[in-house]
Amino acid sequence: MEDYWSDQVSSDEFMLLCNENSLGVVFILAAYLLLQVEEMRATSAPHLIANGLGAFLILISLVNESNLSVFIIEAAWLLISVYGLIRCLKKRCIQTAIKQISVTVPFAESAR
Repeated sequence: MEDYWSDQVSSDEFMLLCNENSLGVVFILAAYLLLQVEEMRATSAPHLIANGLGAFLILISLVNESNLSVFIIEAAWLLISVYGLIRCLKKRCIQTAIKQISVTVPFAESAR
């Protein structure tokens, strides 16, 4: 096993790949844990960012090692997280606009 890795990548490259992969897994598992203990909502920006970042880091770790099934699941995980984050940001923009309108409307009516 040791000969296999020494032929494929240097020890520095191997440690970097392990760290990216491990860090990506930590992000995804931490987000899932916080979701299960109800400390985070599935549609919250921090949850979506943690999932997307975790998937991205795992995808980076696949640069020197091709694993099609892992690539597909992590790419899908990343795309779904980005989609959810965009929806979250749009929803916040809409909610902010609604709050601004509801604040300005009563003042406009009281001025009549």
